[in-house]
Amino acid sequence: DLPSYTGTGITTEVFANNLQKYIKVAKRCAQADLDDCFVSTFKSSSGVEVTTSDLTDGTKLGHTSGWGTYPNVGFSLVDGTNMILSFDYNCAYLDWTNNEGSIYSDGGSTGKSFIPGNTTACVAIVYDINGNQKPNVVGKDIGELNAVLGNDDCIQVGSLCVSKANVTYSAIDTCTDATWDSHLTANTHCANNYWAGANKACDDLGMRLPTLQELKVISGIVKKNTGIKELLNGAWHLWSSNQLGASSARGMYITINTGSGTDNAKSWNSPTRCLK
Repeated sequence: DLPSYTGTGITTEVFANNLQKYIKVAKRCAQADLDDCFVSTFKSSSGVEVTTSDLTDGTKLGHTSGWGTYPNVGFSLVDGTNMILSFDYNCAYLDWTNNEGSIYSDGGSTGKSFIPGNTTACVAIVYDINGNQKPNVVGKDIGELNAVLGNDDCIQVGSLCVSKANVTYSAIDTCTDATWDSHLTANTHCANNYWAGANKACDDLGMRLPTLQELKVISGIVKKNTGIKELLNGAWHLWSSNQLGASSARGMYITINTGSGTDNAKSWNSPTRCLK
């Protein structure tokens, strides 16, 4: 199990030593030999070539805090999966038994619950499900957990992939074009609809607006993980796909650093991150 404390004593090496007790490892690789456990080069989701030997520490997986202090470790597993991992010694991992009373997987009605993804919030992993076999592309046979490589268009946060930056978008006049918010076809507050603009902007990227529940999951991870908080730099009051009512001119958003949800007029130009 993970140590029950945080601090500089929990290096990636220490974490890997413990993890190795629970997985079937064919080969383990140190920082200088990572490409012995992983294909030597592969493509990021945006098509940029990534050199495995460059993925030396947590900073190369998109993190800038404690992640970058210790060398990464590589594993080749017996089942053919390869991985490179980093551990955040500053991470206060989630106590899933009572969730510290912070945020709940069912929206708050249950006192004890579990948010999928949070128990992995302290690690950043790049993994290849088919070893060195092609296509060797992120999003196809290569995945990321709480990591982002180069020009990848999204950040893996638990089981969710969140756009790297706040999306730039414009308001839509849904009085004349209800494509992106059909709820407002007869509403007098539809002329300057930023919620609809955000909805369209995500679709244009091949992504979508997150649900309220997904934003709550992201919030829970951000609270416990300084590295993910850095990756989501500035992504605080985010539009969700939820609306207050079927004919409402108000959309729902989440304040990421507190996990609190509320509603606001769709004429509000709220920051937006998309999911895929």
